[in-house]
Amino acid sequence: MGRRRGNVHACPNPWNPVVMDRERDWLIPVALLLAIELAAWCVLSIAGLAHPPAIAGYELLALAAFAPVLCFRLLSIPRPLGRLQKMAREEPARIGALVAGIQLFVLGASLFGALKAAIPKVVPFWLDGPLAQAERTLFGTDPWRLSTLLLGWATPAIDLIYASFLPIHLLAVFTLLTAAPSRAKTRALVSLYLAWLVIGVGGAFALSSVGPIFYDRAFGGGLFSALTQALHGAAPIAVRTSDLMWQYHVTDTPAVATGISAMP
Repeated sequence: MGRRRGNVHACPNPWNPVVMDRERDWLIPVALLLAIELAAWCVLSIAGLAHPPAIAGYELLALAAFAPVLCFRLLSIPRPLGRLQKMAREEPARIGALVAGIQLFVLGASLFGALKAAIPKVVPFWLDGPLAQAERTLFGTDPWRLSTLLLGWATPAIDLIYASFLPIHLLAVFTLLTAAPSRAKTRALVSLYLAWLVIGVGGAFALSSVGPIFYDRAFGGGLFSALTQALHGAAPIAVRTSDLMWQYHVTDTPAVATGISAMP
């Protein structure tokens, strides 16, 4: 009897509800959060205010990010192909959770982009003027002038660091999705989707704004023309990216990384 118990504990049933619930701990709340996001998009789409989500583009982006993460995971364990076969045979729930997690990420990212692009149609950009005035009152000038005096030499490096956000974000998310179930994994994934919904959607609609780099294009004039000039020389990635985002904005083109929002 003792030996049988030992064997049972050594080879747990992969369909054990306790094992499956550990993945469901994050799958269910994430799916519910995305259902709210999907409902918001449906309402705006029916009203003609939101374009279709660019699911195909985000699917390709997800596959491009998932491939190196999967390779790293496989190369870090002995007999990777055998381990993968064993996991598919003995842990189907975990494989299913991974596939579901990737598709939920694609859906969430594409819905986020479509909702972000709809912001000015629902809540016209309003925060930039009061915020620019408040900053000049507080600092005596535009804060970017002070930061340039102190850190202008670092602008090219900051430009590179800022551009690294998307690949680092994608690699981090897919590394997390391929990790074993844990309380930390659940907290991290639920927190990520909460931030997308509450800050990235709710906060961005409430505090609708374009930010200094788009200010003159959105409102006219040349209040931030000196900043734009400075960026052209020191931050080419930011300039090219902002130009592309503005093109998507004025043509209302569904694409990856579409939509303008300075609030978050």
